[in-house]
Amino acid sequence: MSALPAQDGSSAEPGLYLYGIVRAGARLPEALVGVVATTPHLHEDDGGLAAVVSDLPDDADFGTPQDLLAHSTVLDEIARTTTVLPARFGTVLPSGQAVHEEVLADPERLAETLNSLEGAVQYTVRVRYEQDVVLPEILRADPRLALLREEIAGTTEDETRTQRIALGEAVVGHYEAMRGPDAQELLDALEPLVRDVATHEGGQADDVVDVALLVPRENTERFEAAVEAAAERHHPRMKYRLLGPQAPYDFVDGGQ
Repeated sequence: MSALPAQDGSSAEPGLYLYGIVRAGARLPEALVGVVATTPHLHEDDGGLAAVVSDLPDDADFGTPQDLLAHSTVLDEIARTTTVLPARFGTVLPSGQAVHEEVLADPERLAETLNSLEGAVQYTVRVRYEQDVVLPEILRADPRLALLREEIAGTTEDETRTQRIALGEAVVGHYEAMRGPDAQELLDALEPLVRDVATHEGGQADDVVDVALLVPRENTERFEAAVEAAAERHHPRMKYRLLGPQAPYDFVDGGQ
């Protein structure tokens, strides 16, 4: 999908802070609070689109964790009822004219991207193995690992470095062997309820899956119930974390 332009807010002159793009005439939720406590509003053009922006004060100094939270909160609140094309955090335009020339200059392309996201929100599902439960299972299932643990017991790291490395690699291998089927089971259960999937790279051996899913709004209750059922089914071996509904960050190149 198409990326929105991004500028480093720390180096840009105060002007219009950009959250994202919606269709002209969209209704924003009431009481939205944007970066540096500004109020988001629509900046419309004649191409049927509107940028969601805030007027930055001349002395605006943003870029704090609170501003990042405000940016995502504004987008997530909009996404609950309105299709929104998110911009990257920190995007600032010097004027309304710049919004037209740099953000809304290609309405056909932007409209096509909005169409692909129409009526859907993002959920993020992160699942990890509970090591206190799964690691003993791994050790019981593989006699080699029990022998390695016996060799390591009562020794220093230098004395049994080779055995420790072998034990760690073997445990990681068991996690990898489990991860594929366990992740696929979850994705298969959710697949009928989602429109698109974006998988994130896991960073830890005990990660099962970290995935963003584009869910039609009419499916959100069933989707949340399906995730809850999977979490109950896999308890206590796995720990689930569900984020959403969110704006579709992972389905827009150059999003947050």
